[in-house]
Amino acid sequence: MKDNNEAVIKIKDAIETGATELDLSGLHIYSLPPEISELKRLERLDLRNTGVSDLGPISGLTRLERLYLGDNTVP
Repeated sequence: MKDNNEAVIKIKDAIETGATELDLSGLHIYSLPPEISELKRLERLDLRNTGVSDLGPISGLTRLERLYLGDNTVP
């Protein structure tokens, strides 16, 4: 739960600042918070070692160029 809260805080901060990069690596969140879909300017997303397996919430991030998924079980 702590890691999920930290992820939401990082995502909300990225939304407010219009960030193009977001690093959630190492946070054991297992699923992406729905707020992540609001990051329309995101170009780089690091999800290494998070336990995330469903990438549906980021399917609308059309500017995403780099996605790091090492140490996850994405089908």
